[in-house]
Amino acid sequence: MSRIFKFDQIEVGGALLSTDPNGNFVIRNSSGDVILNSSSSVWTPNRFLDLVAWYDASDTSSITESSSIISQVNDKSGNGFHLNVLTAGSTGPKTGVQTLNNLNVLCWDTAGQILENNSFSYDQSANGLCFSTIFKCDVDNSIDFIVAGTESPALGERMSLRRVSSNDSMQILGGSGTGSNQIVGSGAGSVPEGEDLLITVKFNGSNSAIRVNGIELNSGNIGTNIFSSLNIGGNESESSNLQGYIAEMIFFKDLNKQNESEGYLAHKWGLTQNLPSDHPYKTAQP
Repeated sequence: MSRIFKFDQIEVGGALLSTDPNGNFVIRNSSGDVILNSSSSVWTPNRFLDLVAWYDASDTSSITESSSIISQVNDKSGNGFHLNVLTAGSTGPKTGVQTLNNLNVLCWDTAGQILENNSFSYDQSANGLCFSTIFKCDVDNSIDFIVAGTESPALGERMSLRRVSSNDSMQILGGSGTGSNQIVGSGAGSVPEGEDLLITVKFNGSNSAIRVNGIELNSGNIGTNIFSSLNIGGNESESSNLQGYIAEMIFFKDLNKQNESEGYLAHKWGLTQNLPSDHPYKTAQP
């Protein structure tokens, strides 16, 4: 092990362990991304969460674009679930046109904008999947799909998250392939248009829940459907597109880290005022 201090590197469980010239331990994933530097005390998703996927609009180096139109957003988790535009006739959202807290966001402002990954797969009923994000929906009285996790719009075959314009609520739209949707909603008036919102959703069968700005508003059963793909900013048919923007999206497995993910996002994006006074990271970063 003494060779580590001579700037060699060793592989440990698929990760590369080395030291930098200052003697700090550095761990990189298989994609070469730094997931731990012992000199840093900053909380980041890849250091403290069991990540499934992570998309960060503020990291413009992770975005491929031409004339502000996005063609790819890299998955920073190291799991390779990069987002692209795969559906003919669709286009990507925009980058470099809007900001939140002086940080770049992904902007949906035209019909047909979508980001997709058709290799994404996750059994949320067997192993819970958390999703934390910050977004804003424009005032247009339309349904805004944030995430869709199947390619089937049929009743009972869906797994998605949408903002419903008729009563300003969030809905997890799930099912068990039985011909009827299983829905858990956040309640009327909880997610108004035109406001920056911090949402955390636990997709986990009968133990699913929705949190808005750090407060759990509802829980229930969304069924057993698995995620078999990933659409961002649109539904299973790449329609009912979001009109607004998304700042960051974190998919992770550790169900006990929801407060930490909210604290990280709120402090980074300038939304600590959204958190309740008793949130553990209201005044201090995780």
